[in-house]
Amino acid sequence: MRRCTLIFLLSGLAIVTLGIVFGMVIFPHVLHKKIKQQIRLERGGELYNKWVDVKIPIYMKVYFFNITNPAEFSEGEKPILQEVGPWIYQQRRQKVVLLTNPENDTVQFRPKITYFFRANMSQGRTEEDVLNFVNVPLLSVISKAMSMGGFARSLIKGIVDDHAEELFVQKTVGELLFKGYDEPMIRELSEFQGEEIMPDNQFGFYYGKNGTAQDLFEIYSGIVENEKFGMTISWKGRKDLDFWGSKYCNMINGSDGSIFPPFISRDRVIRIFSPDMCRSIYMTYHSDVELKGVPAYRFTTPKEVMQDPRIEPENVCYCSQAVEDEDFDQCSKAGVFRIGACRKGAPIVASWPHFFDGDAEYLNQSLGLRPHKMLHETFLSLEPNTGALLAASKRFQINIEIKPARYFANVKKIPSMVLPLLWVDESVSLTDENADMLRAKLLTPLKVGSMGMFGLLGLGAILIVIAFVFIIFPCGGDNKGDKR
Repeated sequence: MRRCTLIFLLSGLAIVTLGIVFGMVIFPHVLHKKIKQQIRLERGGELYNKWVDVKIPIYMKVYFFNITNPAEFSEGEKPILQEVGPWIYQQRRQKVVLLTNPENDTVQFRPKITYFFRANMSQGRTEEDVLNFVNVPLLSVISKAMSMGGFARSLIKGIVDDHAEELFVQKTVGELLFKGYDEPMIRELSEFQGEEIMPDNQFGFYYGKNGTAQDLFEIYSGIVENEKFGMTISWKGRKDLDFWGSKYCNMINGSDGSIFPPFISRDRVIRIFSPDMCRSIYMTYHSDVELKGVPAYRFTTPKEVMQDPRIEPENVCYCSQAVEDEDFDQCSKAGVFRIGACRKGAPIVASWPHFFDGDAEYLNQSLGLRPHKMLHETFLSLEPNTGALLAASKRFQINIEIKPARYFANVKKIPSMVLPLLWVDESVSLTDENADMLRAKLLTPLKVGSMGMFGLLGLGAILIVIAFVFIIFPCGGDNKGDKR
């Protein structure tokens, strides 16, 4: 082979090999190392400071269900529901850090959320708007009384009758959410029972949660084991729960839903521990999306998370009757989840909004619900290299399970059903500032690395092509010397 041909061929092969090694080994290794150095909760670090005091705007939209036929409902007819809202609040999320232990790779903190009502975004609604709302404390007390013996039940009935509680109450949105309202009946029942039934004998769905540090979390900081970054170790000092019927259902798995480990693949199962639902849930890959020019993976909550235990055996342990008596008839069907086990036995039921992905039985118990995937599905979008949360909507509905109770006159004829009370949409989306930062710190290096790899591959290919050209059309001179 002629010398010039050999030089071009070997040079081309060497450069192609270098391009492959650079693109497939060297650059990914350098990038992964750089990301690992950044994705950690190290006191004083950039990510730590952003995590402790989140500056990205997070909004909570609250929708209430108004019963437009209260008289007929009291007589046993289906409630006609009218969704009213949203009332929009901006959240400021902070962490009260109690301990950082880099050697153990852990951080202990209490989350604190402060809510600010945004009247300008709430389309003329105010926190002083009055709603004719179902009496949740009354229904909870009656539900508890009906599970007691005759003597205790009669005592509770006497207290309820003394306070002349009605099935519906007129309360402001502020009272129903954060401010709360005093319940003399609850106060007397707490004294009778010897323990506080509701905090300060006040009722409000978010009473005591505005600007107050909540339950203790311990998570991995990611300094030692980067793949465990943000994963929950314990909650309220416990490494597992004691609400459910098996070790599996009592496991505390995943992050708190705000931070995730880096290097997310499409087949990854995203696990989140939800104190609101007193359990861990999971999300699976849905699709590739792009937000402000940043590629991401969208994950959604599959139907199996709240599937009927008759269909999804893994959910059997969330139904105490099935665990104790193998009585599946008392278990919830698809789409609803009883959380009374961690709410002092209150008949509170969680679901997705409008019973999205739920059994038709719940949807048909009332009129006016219209489940819609785009409006009511929970999702999150993660940048796959860093695990950064680019967008999310946590959507859930609070319901109450009601039944007619013959000993209590005002609920003697109400229908037996799961009654929707309100639903909430907590959402966050990528800001322009953070999109610019991701593009500068991640996408630009990725493009440069890709260009470098393809540049080397291209140059090597050109040299190889030239070598083959010289084989077909020989250049001057060869390694055998000139003939004379």
